[in-house]
Amino acid sequence: MKSIEQQIKSILAKSETDDEGVKEITSAIVGLQKSGFKIRRPFPTGIPVPDGIGIKVVCEKSNIKALMKLMESPRFGGMEFFPFGIINPEVFSGSIQFQ
Repeated sequence: MKSIEQQIKSILAKSETDDEGVKEITSAIVGLQKSGFKIRRPFPTGIPVPDGIGIKVVCEKSNIKALMKLMESPRFGGMEFFPFGIINPEVFSGSIQFQ
């Protein structure tokens, strides 16, 4: 199985993203993984030619602050998160897009 970094580079190789953009996006995603995010699946975004990448992630409540910092990145495209748990959610699942 390919590492997350290899998967990201493989997806972005088919896009029009420049080398600097590939480095920035890869660095941001690997940084999330090191912060405790569980990266489940990277996928290309954009039709007909991919112009970015999305990732499915799971994170704990304590990692939410890392998402706020991520929003400062010029490559950040958007995110959607949903809590697991009704009364006091401790785990969140969602997707993050980069362009």
